Amino acid sequence: MAATILTIIVFVLLSVMRTIIPPIVRDIMLPIFLSILMTIVIINSLYFVLYFLITVTLNIMTIIISSISCLVF
Repeated sequence: MAATILTIIVFVLLSVMRTIIPPIVRDIMLPIFLSILMTIVIINSLYFVLYFLITVTLNIMTIIISSISCLVF
């Protein structure tokens, strides 16, 4: 989370400080920070999807096992 906030801050600073930062440096750094930000967003969304799938799978397994145990006993 801290890396996401730091990347957003640097991205905003690079895009706002057009007169202070030379254009060559800005043109090189903006795509780098944008790709880092996109990578962080994709990784965070993948963790959320993975967490959701594991939770749903565990709930389904619990329902199946409890149904089987009710049928057996």
